[in-house]
Amino acid sequence: YSLTRLQLEKADVILRPEVGRYHWSEFNHIDFLITAGMSEAQRHIKQIKKVISRRYFFMKKYHLIKSSQKSHK
Repeated sequence: YSLTRLQLEKADVILRPEVGRYHWSEFNHIDFLITAGMSEAQRHIKQIKKVISRRYFFMKKYHLIKSSQKSHK
């Protein structure tokens, strides 16, 4: 499985964890793959939070969410 260039261009954040030669479906290495993914997400956490904040602001501005819903910061 791979993402097309168009899909990557539309992505808000692209995470590329260092998983070596392992494929995401190699469940016998699941702990390693999860840890690698979490580490990569942590390295991009500021960018991820920025995207979430922008989307929340947009949704709130255009009344796509109810004002009673809390932000998950």
